[in-house]
Amino acid sequence: MGRALAQGGPAAGYKARIDGLRDDVVMAHDDVVAAKAVLKPIPAKLAATDLNPNAVRAIPRLRRRSLQMVLRLLAYNAELWLSDHLNAYLADPDEVRAITRHLLHQPGTVDFSATAVTVSITPPDQPRVARALNLLLDELNAAPAHMPGDRRPITYTITP
Repeated sequence: MGRALAQGGPAAGYKARIDGLRDDVVMAHDDVVAAKAVLKPIPAKLAATDLNPNAVRAIPRLRRRSLQMVLRLLAYNAELWLSDHLNAYLADPDEVRAITRHLLHQPGTVDFSATAVTVSITPPDQPRVARALNLLLDELNAAPAHMPGDRRPITYTITP
């Protein structure tokens, strides 16, 4: 195109077309500026009282959000602790997190009695994971945990 423009022959039509397209770009830019000017007085956000005069101030969810973040952090730390202790019996650092997540979805039941809380877990399909889980449950049962405010020990078992 540069050579054709330098020779001056039929390239003159291309130059006129390019100039026309440049004019179209300038006009489109002017249209955008005009549209923004029209939208300028319209607020981006409306107050709730503008939409509903009887609206009341919403309670900020900051406290609930903070509680949710703390619970997520505790769940992450618990999963990490379980993974580390399960890996002591599995000796599979590449898959221990995936196996732990899979075990957290393992079906089971929780029985509350007057003296204890018993968690019964269905055994996993893989024998090596079942053996590692059994050893982990023995470790957890060595020093039974309890829920805050409840003195009943929590014991873990694998259902036969």
